[in-house]
Amino acid sequence: MAYNVTGLIFLTLLVLFSCAQATIITKGGRFIVDEGDNVELPCNIRNIAEDTVVIWKRGELVLFTDEEVFHEDQRFQLRRKDNNFTLVIERVEPYDGAKYICEITSPEMSIAHVLEVNVRPMVSISPDANPLLMNVGENVVIKCSVSGNPPPKVTWTRQDGQKMPTRATSKDGQLRITRVTMNDSGIYECTASNNVGIDAHDTIEVLVQGNFSFFLFQNYQVIMCITYSSKFSKPPDII
Repeated sequence: MAYNVTGLIFLTLLVLFSCAQATIITKGGRFIVDEGDNVELPCNIRNIAEDTVVIWKRGELVLFTDEEVFHEDQRFQLRRKDNNFTLVIERVEPYDGAKYICEITSPEMSIAHVLEVNVRPMVSISPDANPLLMNVGENVVIKCSVSGNPPPKVTWTRQDGQKMPTRATSKDGQLRITRVTMNDSGIYECTASNNVGIDAHDTIEVLVQGNFSFFLFQNYQVIMCITYSSKFSKPPDII
């Protein structure tokens, strides 16, 4: 009798084991990596059977079916160790940010990992004119276009060590100086930072042109007035 009970238990366990379904035990996650780094996206499967197919996709684009490759990007690799099918992306590029899906057949099941890529900042100043020539009293508008992830913080400074003009305002990367004077001439620098890699910089030189008037006197009377246009902050010396 004891033999029959033991045999029944063994057969029951054997049936349960053979009927166990493949299951993805890895939970979907959010991965944040810096541009240029490597990342590993895990997919651990329990009770994997011979007829179970493991598929890695980027969105709807199939990357791997089991260990068969369906893409040409050599940075993407599938590394299998036992029942863990890990998607490896080397030297991550900004455009690699996406949803990556690991799915199995028999039964159908999937998880999704979201990859976000931190991108170092880049800057570009417009207008392209350098130096930028302005006339006294005009308004200067300079745009510093930035890119990067997370969105970079933009700051404006003067390279000559002088303070920014009191009439200067900046918003969304745009520097505006109203009613410029010749003292506003100088090199202005845009800096973008987001704690990814090194800060990005770009500069533009602003030259403010003004008019100087010279009067010639004879016997205490003005006999001639000469107007001189210059981009310098003071008139030339007259000998």
